[in-house]
Amino acid sequence: MIPAVTCLIFSRRAGARPQRRLRHRVAACIVVLAALFGPAALQQSPRVATAGRDWIEHEFWIELQPVGQPAEEGYPLAPEEAAQRVLDEARYVYSAMVFGMEFRYTPLDLARQIDERFELTPVAELPWGDPGIRVRSSRQADARLWARIRYTLRDHERRRLDAWSSSRYPVASGRGEATLLGGWTAKREAIENGLKQAVREYVRARVYNKPREIRGRLAFYDPPRIILHSGSYVAQVRARLDIEMVEPYAVY
Repeated sequence: MIPAVTCLIFSRRAGARPQRRLRHRVAACIVVLAALFGPAALQQSPRVATAGRDWIEHEFWIELQPVGQPAEEGYPLAPEEAAQRVLDEARYVYSAMVFGMEFRYTPLDLARQIDERFELTPVAELPWGDPGIRVRSSRQADARLWARIRYTLRDHERRRLDAWSSSRYPVASGRGEATLLGGWTAKREAIENGLKQAVREYVRARVYNKPREIRGRLAFYDPPRIILHSGSYVAQVRARLDIEMVEPYAVY
């Protein structure tokens, strides 16, 4: 269950514009987020993922008013909800970088009337309220809430991340899309479609006959890069792969 994040409302002036009131509320929420999850560093910082020996850091964004989402469905987002969503995305990405995910992939096979399936199961997830999560800086721009979030690794997590950096786990790239009409959860769908493509293309280049199923583990090489393009979320992903089994179709 996602815990509530309480945000102070600093502006309630009569006659203030709704957008201006929203900006004040988001700014207030940023202050509370920093107090709850780490120090407030209000200066601008680079927008690329960085990593040190003991930490990983990236800037995440959440739309406050997604395209095609009407006001009656809860938009523009309340600051509390925006804060929870951006933190949840950081937890998802960092969990998949450190612990990885198990996957099962069944390629599409029209001749056998087999539908394509791709299943992901997290190996482990960072819990809500993890003290290693810190909001380094926050800002509002382009109708989005941006938050630079750092995760400080524990010893066993650093060893896991180091293990994934081994040359025995090749890096595969993929591109995934999902329509904006699917709502904010479509952003994660685009990421997972990109992971599916990464697995599919990596195996296709190495296995001549189409397999029945592929199983293994994967971990983000770095945080996915997500843009909005032509009515879709578009995710560029890179992942380390550990292919554990390629199951062929039985030959009679």
